[in-house]
Parts: sequence; structure tokens; C-alpha cells
Amino acid sequence: MSGEDTYKPKISVFYYAIASAGVVALILSAVCLMFFYEYMLSQDYFGMLLFCSVLLSTLTIFIICVRSRVRFTFKENGLLINGILRKYEIGYSSITHVTEDDSFAAFYYPGTFGPATALSLDQILIGYGATKKIYIAPEKKQEFLSKLEKKLPNPSVLVRAQSKGR
Repeated sequence: MSGEDTYKPKISVFYYAIASAGVVALILSAVCLMFFYEYMLSQDYFGMLLFCSVLLSTLTIFIICVRSRVRFTFKENGLLINGILRKYEIGYSSITHVTEDDSFAAFYYPGTFGPATALSLDQILIGYGATKKIYIAPEKKQEFLSKLEKKLPNPSVLVRAQSKGR
């Protein structure tokens, strides 16, 4: 991997907390079902507890996938973003703007749903091509931005956020 720098994704504590709540709810559901089988099945709230625990546990699996699969790699001619389900190869010359962003719903791209590459409020929005954009959240954001600025043919497309106290 000569000449390539790879960055891991940053994941907010908020997502870890929700995922942990899901695991706890799933374990609680299983324990309650084991010890109080007949009583729990007759209660209406058990179905809701089981539904919420499965939903939140799915988020846990999603976070594990993001943590293990998502990578941001600087290649010679462009930025390679390994997402959960697909790869994005963005040539440095096709990048139209780079801004720091703090969108909560960074996994949603206007018009389509794309699997998340940013599970943090401290993220970067990269616009490329005519209208495409992607949110990313590398762990070492400022180092990533400095390296990206050096690689861009037109560094003026990178707009650094004003100090927000971060």
C-alpha cells in the first residue's frame, strides 16, 4: 500500500448508546421469556419490548458493519470510499466542494438512500460530479482534510468551518 493513507470512520457515542440499549433490551426479552414464558406471552407489552429490542439490535449490527467495513483511502488519482455495500471512487479533479457539516441524517442523500459512511455529527460533505454528494466522518478529521487539500487540483473547493468550539 505504498502512497496510500487509510482512515477509519468515526462513530458518535450516541449511536453506541442506542446500540447498547438494543442489546440490553434483547437480553432482557430473552431472560423474561425464559423465566416467565406463560405470563410474558399473555402481556401486550412483551411484543413491543421484543420489537424494540430487535430493531435496536439491528442498529448494533449496522454499527459493527460500519466500524469493520467503512474506510476512506487516498489513492494516487482519487479518494476511495469503501461503504457497507459498495465502493465510491471519486477523482480529485471531480470534487466540486468539500465542507464540514453536522447533519444528523447523514446517511440520507437527497433522492436516494445510501448506506451510511458517516455516523457522527462531526463530518465532511464531499460534492463531486454534477450533483452527487456523500457524507463521511473520518476519525482524524483535520488530518484527513489537510491531506485532501494537498491532493485537490483546486484547493479553494475546500471550505473549512468556522470554529464551533470543537
